[in-house]
Amino acid sequence: MINDDNDIEHLSVMNFEPNKLQFKINDLLAWRETNSDSDFQIGTFIKVKDGNERSIVAQIQSYQTIEAQPDENNKNDAIIVAARPIGVLYSENGETFFSSGIKNISIPPQGIELTSTKDLKSMLSKEDSDDSFSFGHYGLNPEIAINVDGNRFFSHHVAIVGSTGSGKSGTVAKILQNVIKHRSQALNNDSILNNSHIIIFDVHGEYGHAFPKSRILTTDKNFTDSSQELWIPYWLLNSEELESIFIENNEINAYNQIAQFKAAVIQNKIKWNPSIKNVDYDMPIYFSINEVLEFIKNKNSETHYTKEEKIYYATRDENPREYQPEDSTYLFEAHSFYSTSGNSKNPNLKAKVDAKLNGFYGEFPRFITRFQTKLNDSRLHFLLKEPDNPEEYLNHPEKTFSSLVPMIFGNAYDEKNKHQESNITIIDLSALPFEIVSIIVSVISRMAFEISFYQTRILGKNKTPLMMVYEEAHRYVPKNQLSKYRDTRVAVERIAKEGRKYGISEMIVTQRPSEVSPTVLSQCNNFVVMKLTNQDDQNLIKSILPDTDNYFTSALSSLGRQEALLVGDAMVNTSIIKVDNADPLPQSLDVDVYNEWSKKWQQMILDQVINKMIN
Repeated sequence: MINDDNDIEHLSVMNFEPNKLQFKINDLLAWRETNSDSDFQIGTFIKVKDGNERSIVAQIQSYQTIEAQPDENNKNDAIIVAARPIGVLYSENGETFFSSGIKNISIPPQGIELTSTKDLKSMLSKEDSDDSFSFGHYGLNPEIAINVDGNRFFSHHVAIVGSTGSGKSGTVAKILQNVIKHRSQALNNDSILNNSHIIIFDVHGEYGHAFPKSRILTTDKNFTDSSQELWIPYWLLNSEELESIFIENNEINAYNQIAQFKAAVIQNKIKWNPSIKNVDYDMPIYFSINEVLEFIKNKNSETHYTKEEKIYYATRDENPREYQPEDSTYLFEAHSFYSTSGNSKNPNLKAKVDAKLNGFYGEFPRFITRFQTKLNDSRLHFLLKEPDNPEEYLNHPEKTFSSLVPMIFGNAYDEKNKHQESNITIIDLSALPFEIVSIIVSVISRMAFEISFYQTRILGKNKTPLMMVYEEAHRYVPKNQLSKYRDTRVAVERIAKEGRKYGISEMIVTQRPSEVSPTVLSQCNNFVVMKLTNQDDQNLIKSILPDTDNYFTSALSSLGRQEALLVGDAMVNTSIIKVDNADPLPQSLDVDVYNEWSKKWQQMILDQVINKMIN
């Protein structure tokens, strides 16, 4: 304590305001003889007592040393300490309680002392109960576990931000590991799977190691023994998602490409699903992507000729087909057209060949090349490959969902033994081309919202709340308004704005919070802020923090690995914690380059790498 009988003469309160407290240690040398510097440092909490069993709690922010003057009786230096009041500690029936804000305090103050461990627990941590959980300890006192309100933490959206190497992945893993374990313990049986439902978008393929029982959906068949092949049918994509795969918006004739692509998709859906009425561009029903390609190829080379006052397609087919513009099914088949003949006649057809009826002759060579490249890319077969038995999806859009939804949202349901294996489904995006990542996130996020929405409508309350974890969110939910990210932004922002009432929440994980959609971040009620070195990112966090907590922004660039600033509705008070180690850890540890370079020379496994790249 600072104000024991030996020290009280050395202390005096100089100034107290609701947002500012100053006190003076009159004789620094004498004070140090009875107090440890390790107990009194920047960030330490102190109590200013009012004599009525109530104390103002303040956090030390800065100090100023005043050198002793030669003519003073006291030859030792003094120190003025500045602290930030954060609330009030009071006692009732032998229990200590903390209340934010400064009110009902008698003046003048009666004394100053350091907070005890019991005080700190009341100030920083929720009581240990079934409604709370912990994933770290107070940075200045490892004996104090920081409990947060589980309902407020997971019912609201969460942002976990920090520069590369700050420990974000380990923090995400620890939070999810603890909540899964804690809720199973609440059932008095660790072997019983609790009702938490979590989907992780894993950009780097690192979370499978942290959750060995999870279902991993991946395009890399050799990822793990327990992984399953990810399958997203292309006909489930909406119009803008499809266009973003095949069409470059910056091309001169992009408008024509979109127009003909749209016409082909709609007409092909009608062809394959004749019993479905009012077919539109976005309807999630089967169509043949290969036939759409043939349509575009035919439009690029379509020519005609006139014979006996009838117009025919100028193809090399033995049986000429009369031109019928209202029937596009003919163009879904592969054809070889004669080129235009100008003013002369085609020797085989004995007539002039022209493209007057086709406004797209010769316009789509780049479009076709790009289309073919996408369809031939083996990395995209999980998305663009046509099914072996398309008949099972014809006229029955529910067939697609009945195959897809349990795979993604069933959380590893064991059909054989009729029980769940894991709370977590990991969508491994590490093997996908960058431009496809946002599309997959968009599709699954849309489905997640709709599933939560309809469960709420049917049951009155979503009894299987879902959390979506967006790792590296700045990559596919960016602040910029580029059209290729539009659908992902719309899907994720919709969950951010409306998800809570339908039992679906988000965990936004990013190293660049200033580059993430402001709409998404503004809906987050809880933040786990790790080391940030970029000024824009620091300023964003500063704008989020309450004015009384702006002091913490100065510490963001100096936080150590796995140190984090906790702020939000779920926390009793803003604090800096040391995050506990996940067990097991994600596979995100940095390579110890210098140690590896110190070892004996090793050859790169180029043969295996080349084989992997080719396959």
